[in-house]
Amino acid sequence: MSGVKEAAFVVCLALLITALVRWVAPAGLTKEMLRTVSGLFVLVLLAGAAGKVGTALLHVQLPDFAADTALAETVYRQKMSAAEGALYDCISGLLHAAEIDYKELRIFFKTTDNPAEDNIVLDRIRVTAAHASQRERARSLLQELFPGTLIEVEETDG
Repeated sequence: MSGVKEAAFVVCLALLITALVRWVAPAGLTKEMLRTVSGLFVLVLLAGAAGKVGTALLHVQLPDFAADTALAETVYRQKMSAAEGALYDCISGLLHAAEIDYKELRIFFKTTDNPAEDNIVLDRIRVTAAHASQRERARSLLQELFPGTLIEVEETDG
Protein backbone atom coordinates (compact mmCIF):
# COMPACT_ATOMS: atom_id res chain seq x y z
CA MET A 1 0.00 0.00 0.00
CA SER A 2 2.97 2.32 0.49
CA GLY A 3 3.55 2.21 -3.29
CA VAL A 4 0.07 3.60 -3.84
CA LYS A 5 0.63 6.40 -1.32
CA GLU A 6 3.99 7.19 -2.89
CA ALA A 7 2.46 7.33 -6.39
CA ALA A 8 -0.34 9.63 -5.16
CA PHE A 9 2.19 11.94 -3.48
CA VAL A 10 4.34 12.15 -6.64
CA VAL A 11 1.32 12.91 -8.82
CA CYS A 12 0.10 15.64 -6.45
CA LEU A 13 3.57 17.17 -6.25
CA ALA A 14 3.95 17.09 -10.05
CA LEU A 15 0.56 18.74 -10.53
CA LEU A 16 1.49 21.47 -8.06
CA ILE A 17 4.81 22.15 -9.78
CA THR A 18 3.14 22.12 -13.20
CA ALA A 19 0.53 24.64 -12.05
CA LEU A 20 3.23 26.93 -10.65
CA VAL A 21 5.29 26.75 -13.88
CA ARG A 22 2.22 27.56 -15.98
CA TRP A 23 1.34 30.47 -13.69
CA VAL A 24 4.86 31.95 -13.79
CA ALA A 25 5.48 31.38 -17.52
CA PRO A 26 5.42 34.43 -19.77
CA ALA A 27 2.55 34.87 -22.22
CA GLY A 28 2.90 33.93 -25.85
CA LEU A 29 4.50 31.01 -27.63
CA THR A 30 6.59 30.02 -24.58
CA LYS A 31 3.50 29.64 -22.43
CA GLU A 32 1.85 27.38 -25.06
CA MET A 33 4.97 25.24 -25.33
CA LEU A 34 5.20 24.95 -21.53
CA ARG A 35 1.53 23.88 -21.38
CA THR A 36 2.19 21.13 -23.92
CA VAL A 37 5.34 19.91 -22.16
CA SER A 38 3.74 20.06 -18.72
CA GLY A 39 0.68 18.19 -20.03
CA LEU A 40 2.89 15.42 -21.41
CA PHE A 41 4.83 15.34 -18.14
CA VAL A 42 1.63 14.90 -16.13
CA LEU A 43 0.40 12.16 -18.49
CA VAL A 44 3.66 10.23 -18.08
CA LEU A 45 3.45 10.57 -14.29
CA LEU A 46 -0.17 9.43 -14.26
CA ALA A 47 0.71 6.39 -16.39
CA GLY A 48 3.53 5.53 -13.99
CA ALA A 49 1.25 5.96 -11.00
CA ALA A 50 -1.40 3.77 -12.60
CA GLY A 51 1.25 1.12 -13.14
CA LYS A 52 2.24 1.26 -9.47
CA VAL A 53 -1.37 1.04 -8.33
CA GLY A 54 -1.99 -1.91 -10.66
CA THR A 55 1.12 -3.69 -9.38
CA ALA A 56 0.06 -3.08 -5.78
CA LEU A 57 -3.36 -4.56 -6.50
CA LEU A 58 -1.78 -7.65 -8.08
CA HIS A 59 0.16 -8.38 -4.89
CA VAL A 60 -2.91 -8.76 -2.73
CA GLN A 61 -2.83 -12.08 -0.87
CA LEU A 62 -5.97 -14.15 -1.34
CA PRO A 63 -6.79 -17.12 0.86
CA ASP A 64 -5.72 -20.50 -0.50
CA PHE A 65 -9.03 -22.15 -1.37
CA ALA A 66 -7.33 -25.11 -3.04
CA ALA A 67 -6.15 -26.30 0.36
CA ASP A 68 -9.76 -26.63 1.53
CA THR A 69 -10.60 -30.17 0.41
CA ALA A 70 -14.33 -29.84 1.05
CA LEU A 71 -14.50 -26.78 -1.20
CA ALA A 72 -12.33 -28.48 -3.83
CA GLU A 73 -14.62 -31.52 -3.84
CA THR A 74 -17.71 -29.34 -4.17
CA VAL A 75 -16.20 -27.43 -7.08
CA TYR A 76 -15.14 -30.72 -8.69
CA ARG A 77 -18.68 -32.14 -8.40
CA GLN A 78 -20.14 -28.94 -9.85
CA LYS A 79 -17.74 -29.09 -12.80
CA MET A 80 -18.63 -32.74 -13.40
CA SER A 81 -22.33 -31.91 -13.31
CA ALA A 82 -21.88 -28.94 -15.67
CA ALA A 83 -19.79 -31.00 -18.09
CA GLU A 84 -22.34 -33.81 -18.06
CA GLY A 85 -25.22 -31.38 -18.67
CA ALA A 86 -23.45 -29.61 -21.53
CA LEU A 87 -22.42 -32.87 -23.18
CA TYR A 88 -25.91 -34.32 -22.71
CA ASP A 89 -27.43 -31.30 -24.48
CA CYS A 90 -24.86 -31.58 -27.28
CA ILE A 91 -25.39 -35.32 -27.89
CA SER A 92 -29.15 -35.00 -27.56
CA GLY A 93 -29.16 -32.23 -30.16
CA LEU A 94 -26.98 -34.30 -32.51
CA LEU A 95 -29.27 -37.32 -32.21
CA HIS A 96 -32.33 -35.16 -32.87
CA ALA A 97 -30.62 -33.51 -35.86
CA ALA A 98 -29.86 -36.98 -37.27
CA GLU A 99 -33.51 -37.91 -36.64
CA ILE A 100 -32.58 -40.69 -34.24
CA ASP A 101 -35.19 -41.20 -31.54
CA TYR A 102 -33.98 -42.46 -28.19
CA LYS A 103 -35.58 -43.40 -24.91
CA GLU A 104 -32.57 -42.82 -22.67
CA LEU A 105 -29.19 -41.13 -22.92
CA ARG A 106 -26.55 -41.55 -20.22
CA ILE A 107 -23.06 -40.11 -20.11
CA PHE A 108 -20.30 -41.51 -17.89
CA PHE A 109 -17.07 -39.80 -16.91
CA LYS A 110 -13.92 -41.29 -15.46
CA THR A 111 -13.39 -40.12 -11.93
CA THR A 112 -10.04 -39.52 -10.35
CA ASP A 113 -9.10 -40.06 -6.73
CA ASN A 114 -7.80 -36.51 -6.47
CA PRO A 115 -10.43 -33.84 -7.12
CA ALA A 116 -7.69 -31.18 -7.26
CA GLU A 117 -6.37 -32.66 -10.55
CA ASP A 118 -9.25 -30.96 -12.35
CA ASN A 119 -9.49 -33.60 -15.08
CA ILE A 120 -12.86 -34.53 -16.54
CA VAL A 121 -12.59 -37.42 -18.98
CA LEU A 122 -15.46 -38.86 -21.00
CA ASP A 123 -15.59 -42.63 -20.35
CA ARG A 124 -18.63 -43.94 -22.22
CA ILE A 125 -21.98 -43.01 -23.72
CA ARG A 126 -25.04 -45.24 -23.39
CA VAL A 127 -28.04 -44.70 -25.64
CA THR A 128 -31.25 -46.67 -25.64
CA ALA A 129 -32.63 -46.30 -29.15
CA ALA A 130 -36.37 -46.11 -29.57
CA HIS A 131 -36.31 -48.38 -32.64
CA ALA A 132 -34.04 -51.24 -33.62
CA SER A 133 -33.56 -49.68 -37.05
CA GLN A 134 -31.83 -46.65 -35.52
CA ARG A 135 -29.38 -48.60 -33.39
CA GLU A 136 -26.54 -48.76 -35.91
CA ARG A 137 -27.09 -45.18 -37.06
CA ALA A 138 -26.72 -43.96 -33.49
CA ARG A 139 -23.63 -46.12 -32.91
CA SER A 140 -21.85 -44.97 -36.07
CA LEU A 141 -22.70 -41.30 -35.46
CA LEU A 142 -21.41 -41.33 -31.89
CA GLN A 143 -18.29 -43.38 -32.74
CA GLU A 144 -17.46 -40.91 -35.47
CA LEU A 145 -17.88 -37.91 -33.17
CA PHE A 146 -16.28 -39.42 -30.05
CA PRO A 147 -13.44 -41.71 -31.20
CA GLY A 148 -11.88 -43.73 -28.41
CA THR A 149 -15.01 -43.50 -26.26
CA LEU A 150 -16.99 -46.63 -25.48
CA ILE A 151 -20.38 -46.35 -27.17
CA GLU A 152 -23.17 -48.61 -25.91
CA VAL A 153 -26.38 -48.58 -27.93
CA GLU A 154 -29.29 -50.69 -26.78
CA GLU A 155 -32.65 -50.97 -28.44
CA THR A 156 -36.22 -51.11 -27.27
CA ASP A 157 -39.16 -51.53 -29.57
CA GLY A 158 -42.38 -50.05 -28.37
